[in-house]
Amino acid sequence: MIDKMIQTKNGHFSLKGINACLFDFDGVIVDSETLHSNMKYKSLDKLGISYPENICIDFQGRPDIDFFNYVSAELAPTFPMTAQQILALKYDLYREHIHTLTLIDGIQDLLAFTKQQFDYTNIVTSSILMDVQRITDKFFNSETFDYIVSCEDTARHKPHPDPYQKAMALCGLKPAQCLVIEDSPNGVRAGKSAGCTVVAITTTFSKTVLQEAQADIIVADYRQLLDIFNDTL
Repeated sequence: MIDKMIQTKNGHFSLKGINACLFDFDGVIVDSETLHSNMKYKSLDKLGISYPENICIDFQGRPDIDFFNYVSAELAPTFPMTAQQILALKYDLYREHIHTLTLIDGIQDLLAFTKQQFDYTNIVTSSILMDVQRITDKFFNSETFDYIVSCEDTARHKPHPDPYQKAMALCGLKPAQCLVIEDSPNGVRAGKSAGCTVVAITTTFSKTVLQEAQADIIVADYRQLLDIFNDTL
């Protein structure tokens, strides 16, 4: 159990009593954010729907249906396909390329650490369970993650706290017992709203953006985070 203090720009906090590490998935465990965004753009291109540049950025960390609901309502209100039908096209495109995905550098070492130090290592994601399991089945054994909370498990999604509250309930833990690892401001806000300590990694967004979302610790990579953790042992 980690039991020392860590100094951050947001002040001191102790990792003593942490029982669970709650990982986001895309951009935290697997390097998939770019593929998700590219397939959203490609699906709109195939259908001839115009969109603002970088529209995907505002929706990172949120379920794909939020993005396509916005497309349907704001960008293509008279388009003959529903948001769900456009989403289905995006899923088809994404799954054609899912075999190309790789893990975030250093995640295997970090997972080995969390499995040793904490009672629970969970995934809390806005992705659908089937796609998450395709990747976890490829890269990890069945004992790596204790629970997976996906977009099917809550009515409200990040940046609302509900996904993290669901994960805590599954473990029977309180917010002070949980450490969240995120890469997007929406994810950071979800973890903070749930009352957890949040680590943010700059795989997708800049340090400045993650600071504005009030992440407690911000790291460039998992080697840096493991150094921080090991300093507390």
